[in-house]
Amino acid sequence: MTLQRNWKDRYHRRDPPYTAVADELARFQDQWADNYIASYNRVLGDAALLDLRFGRMTGVTPYILYSEYCGIPVDEYPDARGCTENDIAVRDPVRVELFNADPRGESWGPNHRNQFNGSLTYYLDTAGGSHNFKVGGQASREYIESRQFKSGDAFGELSDGVPTRINISRTPKTSHERLNTWALYAQDAWTIGDRLTLNIGVRLDGVYGYIPVQSSPAGTWAAISEQLTDASFEVTSEIGGFPDWPMNVGPRLSFAYDLFGDGRAALKGGWGRYYTQMGNALSAAANPNAGRSAWVGWNDLDGDRLVDIGPSGTLADSPEVDLSQFNGFSGAGASPYDKNSGRPYSDDISLGVDMTLGTEVSFSATYHRRQHRDSLGRLNLARPPSAYTLTSFECATCPQATYEVYELQEAYRGLQDNTITNLEKLQTNYNGVAFQLQKRFSNRWQLLGGATFSSHRGVPHGLPYDGTDWNNPNREINRLDGAVLTDVPWVFNVAGSYIAPLDIQIAWNYRARAGNPLVSTARATGLVQGSESIYAYERGDERTDTITDLLDINFRKGFDIDQARIEIGADFANIFNSQKADALITGFGSRYLQPSRVLPPRIIRFTVKLLF
Repeated sequence: MTLQRNWKDRYHRRDPPYTAVADELARFQDQWADNYIASYNRVLGDAALLDLRFGRMTGVTPYILYSEYCGIPVDEYPDARGCTENDIAVRDPVRVELFNADPRGESWGPNHRNQFNGSLTYYLDTAGGSHNFKVGGQASREYIESRQFKSGDAFGELSDGVPTRINISRTPKTSHERLNTWALYAQDAWTIGDRLTLNIGVRLDGVYGYIPVQSSPAGTWAAISEQLTDASFEVTSEIGGFPDWPMNVGPRLSFAYDLFGDGRAALKGGWGRYYTQMGNALSAAANPNAGRSAWVGWNDLDGDRLVDIGPSGTLADSPEVDLSQFNGFSGAGASPYDKNSGRPYSDDISLGVDMTLGTEVSFSATYHRRQHRDSLGRLNLARPPSAYTLTSFECATCPQATYEVYELQEAYRGLQDNTITNLEKLQTNYNGVAFQLQKRFSNRWQLLGGATFSSHRGVPHGLPYDGTDWNNPNREINRLDGAVLTDVPWVFNVAGSYIAPLDIQIAWNYRARAGNPLVSTARATGLVQGSESIYAYERGDERTDTITDLLDINFRKGFDIDQARIEIGADFANIFNSQKADALITGFGSRYLQPSRVLPPRIIRFTVKLLF
C-alpha cells in the first residue's frame, strides 16, 4: 500500500504569450493531488509472475487571480462584491499586454480517477526459441470537473491599443463529465536463435464518456442566450456516448536483428498503431453546461479603453457592448457527435541501426515517421462552405495592403447546427532522422553528441479535438501544409566531461537549433459574422532566430575530510550570454516581430556541498 501527496505552488504564473505582465495580473496555482496504490505480486511456479494493482488519484488544480475579484457567486464566496469597469479584464494580443486582470478569470479543476491494472507474465523456452509472454488489462472510471468565474462574464480586446471587440462568456459555470475506459493486451518477446528478437503485441481498448445531470447559474448573458441556447445551462438527463468507442484494435510489431552475429551491430525497427486518449475533450464540447463564448462589438464611448458597466451594475445593459452582430455562443450548446466517426489514431514507424566502433565508441542512426489520422473537428452544418463569399479587406498595419477573406452571407447569420466528426483534411506527418555518437568514459573523458533533422507538417489544428468550424473556408487560408506544433528542422547537441589534473571535473553542454515556427494573423472586422482572423502565411514560413551559441560549463572539485567530503563547484549557464528570442510578437502592429520571450541570461553560480 502506498500513499503519495503532491503539492505544487506556482506563484505569479504567467502563461504564453503574456509572460511579461505585472504581478497583480498573474495567477496563483495552488495544486495538490493524492495517489493511493494497493498492489499484490506473486510468483507462480518457476516461470510466471502475477501483478495486480488498484489505484486512486484525486486532486484539484486551481488558478487564482492576485487582483481583486468580482462576479464570484455570493453563496460560495461571501466577500464577493459588485463589478466596476476596472475589474473587467482587457487584453491586447498585438502588443501582448493585459490590463485589470487575466481574461481567463479564476478556475478550479477538481477530479478523481479509480483504476485497476492486472498482468500475468510467463517465461517459456522451446525448440523454436524463448518466449516472454505477457497478458493483462486495465479498467478506469474518471470524474472531471471545471469551475470558472470571470469579472463581468466578459473581457475586452484591444488591437494595437485600439478597442475593437468584447468576448462575452457563459460564466460562472460548474460543469463535469465522466469517462470509463477498459483495455486488454497481449505481447510476446520471442527470441529466435542468437540473432533475432521479435516483439509482437496487440492492444484492445474502449472508451465511453457521458454527461451527468448538472446545472450552473444563468450568468450575465442569460437574456440573450435564450435566443439560441438554454439560459439555465442545465442538463436534465444524462447524455451518453461522448465518445462511445466499444473497442479499438492496436497492433504492434518490432524487431532487433544482430547483423553480424557478434553483438556489435543491430538493425532495429517497428510499427504500431496508437489510439488517441481523448479524456473529456468530446464530452466537454457536447456539454450544454460547459463554457461558451462569443465576440461582440465594443463601442468605447468615453475613450478610456475600459469596458464600462451599465445602470444595472453589469455589462448586460452597458452602452459600450454592441450585440448587433451576436451570432450565438460558440458551439451553441451541445455539439452532437457523429456516431459513425472513428477514433483518432497515430501510426508510428521506425527503422535504425545501432553499432559499436571499437571498444569505446557507439553510433546509432534512426528514421522515425509518425502520421496522425482521423482527427475530430466541428462542422456547422447550417453554414456550408457555399454560405461564404470571397472578398478582401484592407490592413494598414500589415505587410500587405489587402488580404482575402470569406464573408458569411446575410441569410446564414445566427444559424447553428453543429456536429463533431472526423475530418480528412486534419492530418499531420512527422518525418525525422536522428544520429547519435557516444564515447564511453575512459582515459578521463567522455562525449555524447547527437543531431536530428525533421519535418512536422500538416494542417495546424487543436488536438485531440478542434472546436473551430471547419465549414468556414477561412480556416483553410494558408494552413493546409504548415508547421505543426514545435516543428524544428534541425537540432544539434553535444555534451561531455573531463577529469583534469588535480581531479577537477569539467562538464559542458552545447546546443544549437533552428528557430521556432511563427505565424501571423490578419483580422478582418465588420463582416456579417463579426470578425475573422486568417493566417497571413503558412505557419513556419517565418521563424525565430537560429540559436548557435548556447553553452553551459561547470567545474567540480572534491576534498575528503575524515568521513565526510566537501565539494565546491562553479556553474556557468549560457556562458556567451546569448539573448536570442525564442518567441516573437506576431500580431501586425507597432510591436510586430519584437521579442516576447528570450533565452535566460548568463547565470554564474557557486556551490559548496557537504557529503557524509
